[in-house]
Amino acid sequence: MLRRLPFLLVPLFLLACSPDKTESGGTAQAATSTVAAGQPPEVLTSVVASPVPDETLTQQGARELAAQYLAYAAFSVDGLLQRLQTEGYSEDDAAYAVFVSNVDWNDQAVKRGQVYLERAAITRTDFIGSLLEEGFTLEQAEHSADVNGV
Repeated sequence: MLRRLPFLLVPLFLLACSPDKTESGGTAQAATSTVAAGQPPEVLTSVVASPVPDETLTQQGARELAAQYLAYAAFSVDGLLQRLQTEGYSEDDAAYAVFVSNVDWNDQAVKRGQVYLERAAITRTDFIGSLLEEGFTLEQAEHSADVNGV
């Protein structure tokens, strides 16, 4: 249970701490969301979400790696956290990277669902179940099914 605790707290942390507005009153937009899949890694250095003051080197590394992963594939919060931890980042550094990425997780679910549909015909139940297994929420999985016409 203690091992899963950070994964349970991250969504709450993201909701509580995520800035919705910039200082000028405009909507904040993370640079990572503008990266198109398939762009070469050198392009990523100019579009990675801006660092937060006092960012540690390991937080910077996790943030940059998260941006690279998101540029090439769709992830759930849990999936991205697990991937970063697999790469050797601590739970705190992985959570930091997910937080500053400011990703539209519904969009990630839609993109991941498109991968399933490219492979084979799938029922709505199996489609949603597959997304749930990858760590997407029920709401995200249903949104993906609706957008993808499943």
